[in-house]
Parts: sequence; structure tokens; C-alpha cells
Amino acid sequence: MLDGLDGTSIAVMLPDGQRTLLAGASWSAHISDLIREYVSHSLGAQTGANIISEGGLDIKAGCRLGLKVWSFELATGATAATDAVNIALQFSLVRMKDSVLLSHPTFSQSVRVSGAGIGAVVDGFKAAMAGAASDYGPWLREHMAQCSG
Repeated sequence: MLDGLDGTSIAVMLPDGQRTLLAGASWSAHISDLIREYVSHSLGAQTGANIISEGGLDIKAGCRLGLKVWSFELATGATAATDAVNIALQFSLVRMKDSVLLSHPTFSQSVRVSGAGIGAVVDGFKAAMAGAASDYGPWLREHMAQCSG
């Protein structure tokens, strides 16, 4: 996880590039846990793969899937109408039998915040995650056959 993204606060990138936190709002749990749960659930639903969390590292598997969060923030613009949610999720898919890196893409989404208030910001994050999932699901499906073996 990128620094500042491992708590329950909602990260904000200001127009001058400085980071702050969204006042009066927080995630229901650590954002790292929420992102991993969302990714695991969406990948399982889209691919039929058995997605095992970090606690299952001793389970024999054909591939290991890594996730790095490069961005998960509200980027404020010059006006509220230009505020956007930006996310960037980098995956790495490693075949376990020979330690070959099969693929290492980054999936990014930028979604304009439509409306005012915390609810509109959360809706932006939901839309960005759904958009990323529609990209990383087919990516994993395309590479799954290389994991068997």
C-alpha cells in the first residue's frame, strides 16, 4: 500500500500536489482490507477462480496474485465540478512452479465526482473500483490457463 492509504481516512490530493485527508469522513475499515476484499470478491465472481487471501499462503496454488495500490484518492480540482476519484491498482501474476512473472499490469480509473458531499465521493470510489474490475477480471481470465500445471 502506498503511504497514507493504510488507515481508515479518505486520502485527498490537492491541486498543488500535497496530500491531506477528507474531513469528517472515514472508511468503515482499513482501506487496504476493503480493497483486497473487493478485488478478491470481484475476481472470484468474474473468473470462477478460487481466490485465497494472504492467510492461505501455505496452500498449494498454480499462481500467486500480488496487488499494489498506487493511488486511491479524491483529487480536488480548481472547482468542485472538476473533483475526481483516481485509483491505480497494479497486479502481478506469478506462476508458482517456475516462478515466472506472467503479467504485471496496472489498471487505472479516474471518475468525476458528480454531486456534493461525502456520498458523492463514495459513489465516485465505487464507480472507479467497478471500472477497474471490468478491466482486471478479463485480464485474469485471459491468463488463468497459464497457472495450471
